[in-house]
Amino acid sequence: MVFGDAVTTRIRKPSIFDQAIDRRRVIVAAIRAVVSVGCLLAVLAFLMAKYDLSSIRTDFEALRLTDLAIALLALLANALMASIRFKTVVRDVGHRISFRDAAHTVSASSLAGLLFFQLAGQLIAPRFNYAPRRDSLFQCNCCDAL
Repeated sequence: MVFGDAVTTRIRKPSIFDQAIDRRRVIVAAIRAVVSVGCLLAVLAFLMAKYDLSSIRTDFEALRLTDLAIALLALLANALMASIRFKTVVRDVGHRISFRDAAHTVSASSLAGLLFFQLAGQLIAPRFNYAPRRDSLFQCNCCDAL
């Protein structure tokens, strides 16, 4: 008999162990977490090995708390207003969206735009800046950007 067969389920009570647990989701989530933390630790180790961290400390000590608070509040206000603006546009088109989904969409699109313009800027700027003077190949610029 096969587990979960109609005959098997009639004979005994179902238990918590009968529920199919999709272990793949747990494994993928664990791998993602380990890779993310590993990359963060690798970058921090690289920074600590290559740069003088005492200069960063003096820069942070020179930073006033009010300046930091104003900058963080401005960034928060920008994100909230962008989410409200997106929610309004979606409502005007005729759909309903929660504020949470609007904020998620705005955040994801901001990150995607940041990544795109970072790569596009690294690909385009050399073509107009130093590449014409040095006869640099476009393929070399692509390798440099990546």
